[in-house]
Amino acid sequence: MKIATVTLNPAIDRNIIYDKSLEAGELNRVSPALVNAGGKGINVSRMLKKYGVDTYVFGLNGGRTGKMLDDILSDEGIETHFTKTDCETRMNVKITDADSKETEINEKGGPVTENELKELIKTLITSDAELFVIGGSTPMGLCDDTVFRIVNALKISGKKVITDISGAPLVKAVEARPYLIKPNRDEFCQLLGYTPDRDKYCHEAMAFYSKTGIEIILTMGKDGACYSGRAGNYRIINPEVKAKGFSGAGDTFLASYIYGVTNDMDIREALRFASAASLSKVELEGTNLPDMNTVLGNMPRITVNEM
Repeated sequence: MKIATVTLNPAIDRNIIYDKSLEAGELNRVSPALVNAGGKGINVSRMLKKYGVDTYVFGLNGGRTGKMLDDILSDEGIETHFTKTDCETRMNVKITDADSKETEINEKGGPVTENELKELIKTLITSDAELFVIGGSTPMGLCDDTVFRIVNALKISGKKVITDISGAPLVKAVEARPYLIKPNRDEFCQLLGYTPDRDKYCHEAMAFYSKTGIEIILTMGKDGACYSGRAGNYRIINPEVKAKGFSGAGDTFLASYIYGVTNDMDIREALRFASAASLSKVELEGTNLPDMNTVLGNMPRITVNEM
């Protein structure tokens, strides 16, 4: 199955590891930043590439930082099909300090025009990819129904769609019935319109699938994750870890789950593999990605129970 990712608001990520506690309002001298291509869809493609899976990267990209993004992904052997924009691709800064606290400063991105969006959608529906993963924020200039429109267009073209988005775009996108969504707890609360009790999240995920027919993987940080879908209902339990790099852990989970289910793993094994990959990711600094051997080595640390 040919896989494609869509990142509407990609970025150049500058990741800084600080060996002291970050002091707001003060001068903090840090080591040189780690520079990577960023954005949820791109993160999924980068992780799949680590597993030897080639994907297409689609999205909106422009300016000098856009050229830098193209070059970084090309150097990693990832095939890009960006729709060019008049606006500059954004740049984000992430700082992880000695207390394992991560501070993010993200540009909003855009503005992107309606014509640029239409050109992107045209490119997507004519692609030979069968599975599309849409992830991340929507840049300025585009409406909250943007992902809804993309999901509809792709489904009409016979494509399967997974989304990893948040806020109003997520609420609207579920109306188009993507195949699967992967919210974290905060994003799931936005979708529900309320905050469940801490021990009720997985039951709410089961109810969501039962009501909508949309498969869901709910990631909950140190509390693990849960899955509800055609293959059943499962709770994933993680061990405690000392986190070094939070950024991209959810994207690593999703990419690894996709790898599992498209490579003949059963649902328990795919979820265990995905959680082991996410655990491996947070034990690495910055946006460094784990390799296959590390992920496989961490699988025995993960428990998957049927709910």
